[in-house]
Amino acid sequence: METTSLLDTVTSIVTNNFKIFSGGVGDRNYLEKIRRLSEISPITEISVKWEKEQDIIFANTVIGKFISPSAKDLPIESKQAEFLFVKPKNFSKDSPIVLLLAAAGEKGFTKRLFTMSIPLAQSGVASIILENSFSGSRRIQNDYPRNTNSISDFFKMIESTIEEGKSIVHYFNEMGYQKIVVSGVNFGGSISALIAATSRLGISAVPCLAPDSPSKVYTESEISHSIDWSAFRKDFIDKESPLKFVKEIFSQIDIAKIPAPKRADACILVGAKRDNFILPGSIQSIQDHWKISELRWIDSGHTGSFLFHTGDFREAILDSIDRI
Repeated sequence: METTSLLDTVTSIVTNNFKIFSGGVGDRNYLEKIRRLSEISPITEISVKWEKEQDIIFANTVIGKFISPSAKDLPIESKQAEFLFVKPKNFSKDSPIVLLLAAAGEKGFTKRLFTMSIPLAQSGVASIILENSFSGSRRIQNDYPRNTNSISDFFKMIESTIEEGKSIVHYFNEMGYQKIVVSGVNFGGSISALIAATSRLGISAVPCLAPDSPSKVYTESEISHSIDWSAFRKDFIDKESPLKFVKEIFSQIDIAKIPAPKRADACILVGAKRDNFILPGSIQSIQDHWKISELRWIDSGHTGSFLFHTGDFREAILDSIDRI
């Protein structure tokens, strides 16, 4: 399978000027005590505060806020989780709901609202747009060039997104909504797979351009060139290897090593044939593990799929809903 994309190469050249993890390792104590993020943990009950309801084209929106299940490990700005609930005009208890998770570096609700939520509302599907910790309205008030400045910050964001997503899905399931899908692109796609697998509820997942493990992304793909490797030197003694550390710490997350979602038959994975960032083999390994799921390929690279193929992502969500 061809795995090169000129647009991805250009994107990589541009983004390599903006280094990630410039804070190095960060909080080693957190990283050393953190449980495996792929383990099944109890779901935390949440109490949602609703505010700022308004009408928009084809839908109604309302903000939901709750205290994050991971609040103890988060900075004060991120302790309160926030999401936008987008309801079609004909919304009812029979309406399907999709939880839309943010892509890497995505801030706010706007992109997902216009590319995913409003079109889905026209098809009668409600959506929940979750703001990641360390991002948008939950961003730390400092001069960080990126949402997460260190490896430990990034892991805190991963853990909080998983736990918040599981709690949201449980909240709506308890309210009687039966058709629930979790979806996202790249980072958000991987988290959607982990939520579906570890919640053990009868929900579906549509991971788009999502790797089985971030370890491969940060050490083997184009993204590895964006890491500020020089920032890690102060965190390691002579015999330690920053590359080995990054590879091992991110290998804690491996979708292919945990049980498949309860409704793997309704799950649809979407990959890009010429993706330079999320290597196709990484996506294939999820489907090999989720055997009864479906894998669809877009004839494009990572950036091209983001820009021109959101319709394929929406179609996969709608088809997944029909299978629940």
